Amino acid sequence: MSSNYRRHAAALALVALLVVGCGSSERGGSGTPSAAARAPSGPRTVITARAEATAWRRTLSLGGTLEAPERVEVAARVEGAIVGLDAELGDFVRRGSTLARITSEDFAARVAQSEAELAQARLDLERADRLAQGDLATRERLEQARTKLSVAEAQRALAGRQLRDTRVTAPFDGAIAERLVSPGAFVRVGTPLFVLVATSPLRLAIDVPERLGGVVRESTPVAIELDGVTRETAGEAHIARVAPVVDPETRTYRAQVEVPAPEGSVLRPGMYVRATIDLGAVDDAVSVPRPAVFEVLGRSRVVEVVEGRTRPRDVEIVGEGEGVAIVRGLTPGALVVARSPGLLAPDLEVRIADEEEAEPAAAARAQDDESAGARSGS
Repeated sequence: MSSNYRRHAAALALVALLVVGCGSSERGGSGTPSAAARAPSGPRTVITARAEATAWRRTLSLGGTLEAPERVEVAARVEGAIVGLDAELGDFVRRGSTLARITSEDFAARVAQSEAELAQARLDLERADRLAQGDLATRERLEQARTKLSVAEAQRALAGRQLRDTRVTAPFDGAIAERLVSPGAFVRVGTPLFVLVATSPLRLAIDVPERLGGVVRESTPVAIELDGVTRETAGEAHIARVAPVVDPETRTYRAQVEVPAPEGSVLRPGMYVRATIDLGAVDDAVSVPRPAVFEVLGRSRVVEVVEGRTRPRDVEIVGEGEGVAIVRGLTPGALVVARSPGLLAPDLEVRIADEEEAEPAAAARAQDDESAGARSGS
């Protein structure tokens, strides 16, 4: 009898242990409710904003380096010692102004010599002509005298040019970019003395997307910006030339901008600047909070709330303002999710909250998501 009683008691204890174990597993094994039991029910609380119609002008901003329209090495045209320098690095010079002087004594002597030879050749020709008129000189002698005069005239012209070339002058208006010679140095024909660059108008090459071929063309105004500051010359810059072909690899075409840079301008060849081109007004643009726009597979997207449910919608960003994005593809007045729209599934039921209400709701939702993710990972 006692043996049967003990077997019956053991069976009851085993059943009790099984019941307790099942209860623990339903609570997640630690006495806490499972993630499914704690999953929030009902619509999700979101913060929204209205898309507002915005007057917006579309622009194209491209970077590039300013280039001098002309850049030459001013070289010596005669040989000799440098006896004077009249230009230094950074000097602005006018066409024809003196840059350097080469010793001229030898060339002045050659001019004097050639003038004497020229005078003698003229006398010889006059004498030969008188003798030929009296049949005292042959026609051959007369032709020789004429040839001698021509040679003397050419030598006089050459000597005069060489004397003038002892004064090295600027071939065009510009600025001295480099001085390559020192006073007293002996130079030969072709020795570089200065690097001269034309400083106005400067040139800027930009690559324009092919889709803008009908908008960006010759005479289109361009605003030039340096270090984020628009210069006074910005309104005068314009597209001067447009390439007739499109690069098949980049789908762009080359345009050349002329940028006025008068004396005293801060713009210099070699500076990196940004060229901004006005592409005209966007008639269907609206503004939404910048956090309302997110990227999906390279496309810009917002989440619109329609009849209490989420509706993802692709948009085109045409600009940005202070904390807002300017987009196309939304109608004015459309209601969009303003915070963390990328975390919402399509066709999700949502509830619009005021700012004060949504802050703790959003924080609690984030905490729930984080806790659920941690439990699922464990």
